[in-house]
Amino acid sequence: MCLRRMVKIDMVDVSIIIPAYNVEKYIGRTLNSAINQTFKNIEIIVINDGSEDNTHDIIEEYANVDSRIKVIQKENKGVSSARNQGIKSSVGDYLMFLDGDDWVENTAVEEMYSFLINEDGDILVSDFYLDYGKKIMDYYFEFNDDSIDNIEYIKKILLGQSSGVIWNKMFKRKLFIEHNILFPENITLGEDACTLIKLIYNSKKIIKFNKSFVHYIQRPERITATNNEKSYSIYDSVICLTQYFYEIDLYHKLKDEIEFFEYLYVFYYRVIEAKTNNEVTVDMYCRWKNTRKKIRFNIHYKNFINSLSFNKRLKSRLVLFNYNLACIIFKFTKRFNKDIITFGE
Repeated sequence: MCLRRMVKIDMVDVSIIIPAYNVEKYIGRTLNSAINQTFKNIEIIVINDGSEDNTHDIIEEYANVDSRIKVIQKENKGVSSARNQGIKSSVGDYLMFLDGDDWVENTAVEEMYSFLINEDGDILVSDFYLDYGKKIMDYYFEFNDDSIDNIEYIKKILLGQSSGVIWNKMFKRKLFIEHNILFPENITLGEDACTLIKLIYNSKKIIKFNKSFVHYIQRPERITATNNEKSYSIYDSVICLTQYFYEIDLYHKLKDEIEFFEYLYVFYYRVIEAKTNNEVTVDMYCRWKNTRKKIRFNIHYKNFINSLSFNKRLKSRLVLFNYNLACIIFKFTKRFNKDIITFGE
C-alpha cells in the first residue's frame, strides 16, 4: 500500500471516504462534487483499489491541485478493504462514504453536518437519488419521527423497508473507533447492511433528514453484478448478521425479521426476480430449499406476498413449491411473458 500526499490537518470536521476501482469514466465527476462542497473544512480520502484503467492518473491530477485530497494506492482487495483503509486514515470527527462512480450535491456536507450537530446525533440518514442518466428518481423512506429508534430501524432494514446502504448517511467517527466496527472484507454483497446494523445498534441517537443529496448511478455493470457469482456472498451476509444478533442477544427477538431477510435477499431477489435461470439462479434456489425454512408461516412473508401483484404472487408461490414446474409453466404460457420474468430461457 502506498500513501500519496498525506497532508497533516489538525482540525477536520468531516472526512469523505471514496473507494475507487476502474471508474475512469466517473471518478472526475465524483471528485468534483466532493471538492466543490460549500462546506470547506473537509478531507477527501480516495482509495485506489488496484485499478487497471486510468483511475489512478485522474485521482493524482486532482490531488495535485487540492491539498485536501489524500490518495491511498493499494492492491485490489475489494470495496470493504478500501473503506476500512479510509476509516483508519481519517481524522475528521464525522465520516461520509461515497462510491467512485456516484456524486453528491454541493450543499450535502454543510446541510447534513449542521443538522447532525444541532440535533447532537450519532447517525444522520438522508434520502437519495436513483440516477438513470436522463431519469432521476427521488428515493426515500419514511419514519414517523425525526429521531429513529435503533431496534425499529434495524427491523426496517431486515424487512427491506429501509435502505441498508452506507453512502446516504453521515456518522460520528467515534462509533467506528470506540466499538471497533469495520466493514467485513470477506463479504462482497450485503457488506453495507452488516456494518450499518452494528453502527445503528451502538448509536445513541439516529436522525432523519428528509432531503436527497447523493446520486446513486444506475449503470449496467452495477446492476448485473448482483446477478452473478457474487450473489453467493449474500449467504455470508446472512451468517454475519445472525452471529451478531446472537452476540448482542437479539436473535430471538428478531427471529422472524431475520428469516424474512434471508428469504427476501437469498430467494426472492436472486431467484424470483432473476433475469435468467442460469447456474447461479438454480444453485441459489437449491440452497434455499435445502434450508427447509418454513417461510410460509412467517407473518412478514405473508404480508409481503399479499402486497405483490397477482402475477408475481402466483409466480412466487409456484417457484417456492416446485421450481422445475414453474419453469415449464412460465416458458410455455405466453400470457405471463409481458408481466413477469420468464424462466427457462
